[in-house]
Amino acid sequence: MESTFLPPASGAVKLNPRARNTIKPILITQVRDFSEDFVIRGEADVRVENSVLKSLGGRGKWVAISSITDDKRRVIYRQMRGLGGVAGFSSESIELDYDSRVELKITKSALNSEFYQCRLEVRSIYWWEIFWIHWRHPDTAHRTATRIAIISFIIAFVFGLPSNVSGWIDFLKWAYRSVFYHSGCG
Repeated sequence: MESTFLPPASGAVKLNPRARNTIKPILITQVRDFSEDFVIRGEADVRVENSVLKSLGGRGKWVAISSITDDKRRVIYRQMRGLGGVAGFSSESIELDYDSRVELKITKSALNSEFYQCRLEVRSIYWWEIFWIHWRHPDTAHRTATRIAIISFIIAFVFGLPSNVSGWIDFLKWAYRSVFYHSGCG
């Protein structure tokens, strides 16, 4: 059963908290390389117009950026940053680094002197995609540390679970014997 709701009188629309990913994707038609004032800190950042930030979850949130230019859909995951007060930058524009542009196969078909034409879809991520984001992070150090942590957790869980189960069984046997044999019940 789909829930319907009326927007509040203030004009703000409340999203259904139980629905999955209720934030609608945004279509991006122009991309440009990072401006010189933005220094990449080894992070996976993209910059969009400030008015778009809230509709994607806010500053610093992870988003999925899909290239929908050909039959094969390419997806990259990046963190959103704002870019306000720049002339010629609209809500349908995005600022990407060179590696992201190459990964999405955006060609240098110049729209004007600084923007390239593209067809991208930007959406907020699902909760389970956070593991995939860190597994495929563009920064090698971050990616390696994450992979070691995830693999260590899996190994600890696989080899630790049988020992925990046998430990609990031994504890329950001991508790049973101590309660029933020493109290005169057994």
